[in-house]
Amino acid sequence: MKKLMLLTVMLTTMLVKTTAMTYSQARQEALFLTDKMAYELRLSREQCEAVYEINIDYLMAIDSRSSLYGWAWERRNSDLRFVLTAYQYQLYMEANYFYRPVGWRNNSWRFRIYKRYSEHTIYYSAPIAYRSYRGGNNGLRDSYYAHRNFNQPTNFGPTTVHIPANNGTTNHGKNSTSGATTSWRSGNSGHSSSSTKSGSSWRASQTGGSTSTRSSSGNGTSSTKKSSNNSSSTTTSGGQFKGKR
Repeated sequence: MKKLMLLTVMLTTMLVKTTAMTYSQARQEALFLTDKMAYELRLSREQCEAVYEINIDYLMAIDSRSSLYGWAWERRNSDLRFVLTAYQYQLYMEANYFYRPVGWRNNSWRFRIYKRYSEHTIYYSAPIAYRSYRGGNNGLRDSYYAHRNFNQPTNFGPTTVHIPANNGTTNHGKNSTSGATTSWRSGNSGHSSSSTKSGSSWRASQTGGSTSTRSSSGNGTSSTKKSSNNSSSTTTSGGQFKGKR
């Protein structure tokens, strides 16, 4: 009976190890996700640093389907409330690829952000935390981000966000070696891709082409139309960081 129990524990441990996300993959996926949150929610640099830390803490806690939206997901949301403004948080919840960024299929996770963005679409250089943060803030009893200053944007209003056509893969599972891991190239001061310009001072760099948008009546929701260059634009929040129009 003892041997059977020991074998069961060993098998369970092996299963967790095969499904848990590695630090390297969590780091890359958190970087890609944070880059898109920074772009659409118009995050300040201080907000970007915190959002990256919160994202990687959440991703490193995923080890099974049941953990996708368990305590780590709830902690992520509560931490983000301290970092984002009320309007940014509303937009965050309305975007399922941000609010519920990971799905589960065939015993593997899938990242919804790649259905919206190509893996080669990069807007900003990597935050400092990408090179220094190893995780753990979500293990504290009280939120690490409470009562901190994140230089939150104050000038809000609908603005156009350009979404390039997605011609990349959407299959970023636990066994995938493609995706953000190969999209970000190491540089002297950050990480960027040759596919798009890396923003200086966290300013968005947008590709050309005409776009058309319809903003909803003041509630921050978005609507999208396809443009002539097979890309789209979305109306979202304004703030300190305004992309090229």
